[in-house]
Amino acid sequence: MSRFFFAVWPNNQTRNTILQCRSQLDFRGRTVNQSNLHITLLFIGKMTVNQQKKIIQQANQIEFPSFEIVLDHSGYFDRSRAFWLGMQELPESLSKLHQELLDIARNCHLPIKPQSYVPHLTLARKAAPVTLQTIKPIVWSIDRFALLESIDTNQGVEYKIVKYFTCSNESN
Repeated sequence: MSRFFFAVWPNNQTRNTILQCRSQLDFRGRTVNQSNLHITLLFIGKMTVNQQKKIIQQANQIEFPSFEIVLDHSGYFDRSRAFWLGMQELPESLSKLHQELLDIARNCHLPIKPQSYVPHLTLARKAAPVTLQTIKPIVWSIDRFALLESIDTNQGVEYKIVKYFTCSNESN
């Protein structure tokens, strides 16, 4: 069984802005492949095919308006040695979407580990400790989220989009 997670996925313009920001920052580590840049909404882990069908069916019922997030600072997690971009203020819409997905996962009897939600976009893994740096804020319009499958390959991890879920003020 593969590992699965829900995430917001940047459009090409936002991805390019993130890459431009990353190129201006001073850090050492293994940069995340540009095609894998995302903010995790909820890590699920392994699922059976039936669990996958059930969680997709329930996620299809989520209604949310489009909203914006602002990546406005860098950070570093000592434990995972990850260098990342994050938000000083967590938008209520992002927090609510995370909570709805968490509720769905629990309704599907998936063993989600309790942890606080710290949304971030990882720029590099196995990074050396970093002095936090000021960045030009990146405004990211969120109008959809995705269920992704994490696949280990000889070239590293690849993320396959299983399904997109669009906001309620857009047509599916």
